Amino acid sequence: MKIDLSNAQWAEVKDSFSWGERRRMQEASPYAKAKEGETVEPSLLNDWSANLLTKFVTAWSFEEPITKESLENNLTAAEGESLLDQALQAIGFRSKPEDGPKAR
Repeated sequence: MKIDLSNAQWAEVKDSFSWGERRRMQEASPYAKAKEGETVEPSLLNDWSANLLTKFVTAWSFEEPITKESLENNLTAAEGESLLDQALQAIGFRSKPEDGPKAR
């Protein structure tokens, strides 16, 4: 699926993850690894989120390869948050808009 970005740039993203990819990304989540009552270190969550995006974005119009650093340097904050929200939906961590307000 093609997503339009700012400045006439674009990104291709996966429509979905395979069952194995989805399961591995869910298991790797800092929230899944935290023991009950523990807080999640923000840096661990940021690293996991960036790793998720490198697997979700399959191609883009920027010259650099898709890496954590290139995502951080090329995407606006709004674009990064939007792509992350879509990636979280694809692995089942967020409901999709078509699921309706009760699912959110």
